[in-house]
Amino acid sequence: MEGHVDYMLDSKFFNKVPAQHYISICNDLKGVEILMNELYFEDKQYLTPKIFAELEPKGYHWEELLAVKHTFIARKLK
Repeated sequence: MEGHVDYMLDSKFFNKVPAQHYISICNDLKGVEILMNELYFEDKQYLTPKIFAELEPKGYHWEELLAVKHTFIARKLK
């Protein structure tokens, strides 16, 4: 189990790009009709007030801390 946890938390497997960056980049794409460009979030209960109080002054927004998935669906314009 320890090996699995170490693998999941290894920073070399994270791209470290802010979640809102995905939304912004996709919104700026030309030549497509955007059908969906959304972030999905973990339940806010997982971000305790104590943790958020520590991270907010460092510039973290709750959306960045709870974002777990980005879905982008678009149709190429003719």
